[in-house]
Amino acid sequence: MSQKTDYIQDDFYEYMNNRLRYREITLKDMCEGIIDTDKLYKYMRQQLSLSKLVRDRLLDRMGGSDYDYEYYLLPDEYELWEKRQKLVRSVLVGEECKKLTDKSVDIKDIYNADDETDGRLSRQFALAMKAQSMKVQAIGLQSMTIQGMGEKDGKSQSAEPQSGELHTEKISSMGVQHSALYLNDEYHSILTEAVKQTVPDFDRMAADIDCNIPDGIITDMFNEEKGMNGNIQVSEKLTRLYCTKKRLGCQEIALILDIALCIAGKSITAEKEDNHGIILAMKIVLSFLKYIPDEFNEQAAVVSIYPKAVHSLCKIYEIYGININERIFLDGNRFLIELCDRAIEMLGIGMRTYYIWELLDYRERYTGKKDGFKSAIEYAYNLVNLDVRTTNDAYLYIETEVFDAAKVVDVRRRMMGMTKKDLCRDLCTEMTLLNFINKKRNPHLHTVRRLFDRLNMGRQLIRADIVSGSYENRMTSRKIRKLSALRKYGEADGLNKQLMSEIDMNCIMNTRAIETHSIFYRFIRKEIDSVQHREEFRKLLEITVNVNELENKIDKEFGSNDIFLTGDELVCLYNMYRMDTIENEIQLLLDICCNYECNFQERHDLLSDEKNVDMKCLVLNYANRCAMIMSYASDAYGDIGNYELSNKVATNLIKRMLLMRRMNYVAGNIYTLWWNKGEKSGYDKEDSEEKHRLEVSIQLCHWIQKHKLENIYKEKWVKYYEN
Repeated sequence: MSQKTDYIQDDFYEYMNNRLRYREITLKDMCEGIIDTDKLYKYMRQQLSLSKLVRDRLLDRMGGSDYDYEYYLLPDEYELWEKRQKLVRSVLVGEECKKLTDKSVDIKDIYNADDETDGRLSRQFALAMKAQSMKVQAIGLQSMTIQGMGEKDGKSQSAEPQSGELHTEKISSMGVQHSALYLNDEYHSILTEAVKQTVPDFDRMAADIDCNIPDGIITDMFNEEKGMNGNIQVSEKLTRLYCTKKRLGCQEIALILDIALCIAGKSITAEKEDNHGIILAMKIVLSFLKYIPDEFNEQAAVVSIYPKAVHSLCKIYEIYGININERIFLDGNRFLIELCDRAIEMLGIGMRTYYIWELLDYRERYTGKKDGFKSAIEYAYNLVNLDVRTTNDAYLYIETEVFDAAKVVDVRRRMMGMTKKDLCRDLCTEMTLLNFINKKRNPHLHTVRRLFDRLNMGRQLIRADIVSGSYENRMTSRKIRKLSALRKYGEADGLNKQLMSEIDMNCIMNTRAIETHSIFYRFIRKEIDSVQHREEFRKLLEITVNVNELENKIDKEFGSNDIFLTGDELVCLYNMYRMDTIENEIQLLLDICCNYECNFQERHDLLSDEKNVDMKCLVLNYANRCAMIMSYASDAYGDIGNYELSNKVATNLIKRMLLMRRMNYVAGNIYTLWWNKGEKSGYDKEDSEEKHRLEVSIQLCHWIQKHKLENIYKEKWVKYYEN
């Protein structure tokens, strides 16, 4: 059980270098406002390490995303990451971050003030969280359901707004009191200071946009009489626009879009009306509607910010009464409808809910037609007592699958039954290991990598699903996963075989990535049965993990903290177990997920009914693979007749996903709730709530393009409610 190839360095630097060449991006453009080019050159030559903050921003500016990476950070960096993420999750669940809004409190405890680069990025983060916290305050959340919506037996009911629920007289789809927030000089100042941390010449950039986009073009965009009507695609209309030549990431663009709303807000007040400010705000937003799809070539990156840009443009029109087209709110504006359609479709493909309710609300009002899908989204959020509105942009700062390397080394050693002496032999002293585990002193990175290697984890401290510096190979790997999710197995299998010839199969991570898909496709083609499927994955896992010893833990009391599997190992274990429905195995998988989430401390029950589960389920970490396992567990518990436990897992998972503005597994687990009730109590044609739950599952599957599941659910509808 050892790695076949000795990977000394992470492949991230090589991947980034190849991506820069592929995207024809210069180092100077990438580094501007973040890091000196000399430092980046040293990193490229493997002479310098970069913090996660810097790596993530560079990746963000390249139009990429880090959603499929595992990070293993040294304790001091992990501690800072942990503090930042606690702030993000506080804002995400609608809490005011009083610490960040209190001017007397020093915010330097969330970043390394000794590092100038980290200092700029971390200060930008802190200021961004201040701004998001002010949004939360402006909304004044007293209820977790949207205004005008109440709950009764899980059903949406019309209701009058409660006093204090929203501090506003005129409610926009965003729900933020524009006169109180966008006229707030402190809010505008915080946003501007945040942007200038990494875009110091922001004022010049805004002036360039203003000068290079004639006012007449903006007017023509919405003037149907001049030919810019719905027969011309959005992309064609936007080609006439100028956009900045700077390299900007999603987080930077989100701050700039909010500044545009402030510019618009201050342009029309009771005392003045400044049309130039309104036009400038629209120019900024429209220029980024062109920039985002042009410069961001990964779906996850585009979908995270494009809907916000569309929402910002709609908001400027709605709140400030822009009247470029006098009939805009009478007949609807085709350009805005087309933008909303594009963003909504994009969100469905990406399975995200960023501003989805707001965009559906705008589209409904522009077209004058009721949208049944909007009620499906409302139902999903009300089902788990969450606010359907996107009340802030904290979702842009969520980071998952990040682990404390020292804790992982300690847990992994105990899991493998290895003594400290055995682990340290020829690598370091036992005192060095103890100092590392107790967070007193970090060993050299090379030593940490070698400790990981001895623990059968390889030497990658930053890892994707494959080890390859090739940008094309990474994209192929993602495409295989996407095709598999769409059940296009033949096409996916062909790409998998192609990828196998392009990557180093001596690396166990690559072997597992390729074989995981290959075994599954063979099972789909009925070349192997479920027993062989389980055995194949067992062999794949046993390359690095003693499966017998791992399974012996089933006989122990659940809740022990001595299990840690890497992402690829966890996928192997999941695939071993998912063909059977054995309760102990389900519980073991859930127990491992719990360790993932809380980094082996502050343990909590995944099935908790506690009222504060909102925060508990997002305290430190959330591994994407855990959602997959929880979805399997909800199905499996239902299959063995444990409907109560199945409902708990399903409801908990729905809540976790929607808190993070994600749709993964939501439709399927709403269906599970429907199925459990039917199997337990019988399917009742007269039960409108039961029927609506299945209808919502069908509508959500249609939106996220899970058409095979949609058809299965439709067949259930016909079977139980039409026959």
